Amino acid sequence: MNNTIEHLYKHYKTLRDFIVATWHEEHHLPLSNSEWICLNAVKEGANSIPEIMKRNEISKQAAHKMVKNLVDKNLLQLTLMTNSKVRYEISMTSTGLDIYEKNLQVQQLLEQQIEQTLGIDDYEKLQSILKKKWI
Repeated sequence: MNNTIEHLYKHYKTLRDFIVATWHEEHHLPLSNSEWICLNAVKEGANSIPEIMKRNEISKQAAHKMVKNLVDKNLLQLTLMTNSKVRYEISMTSTGLDIYEKNLQVQQLLEQQIEQTLGIDDYEKLQSILKKKWI
């Protein structure tokens, strides 16, 4: 049976595992796939726990745990919002930005490998298909 969803999931999992493994080989700061997703959300503009929850469709507890771990690793910082006694603004530290940029280089290397494996025509077709709205 040709199960497209399963194929997509397997490829996604393989890609994420490759990126995390490559990162761990080259750097001494272990980060989980979830932490990378959280960092990406902050880089793309999420600056609060509710925004991270919404972008990643995760629970409040999971978002708090990831943010706490990333703050402990000095990749994110929390700043109390001036108009609130309980809400914090989340932003990347300079170390967090550096780590994020280094990870982008790992992803670019992987994309180059995929392009070489598939060939330029199939790679461009894949990019086009993935950009389309499916549902």
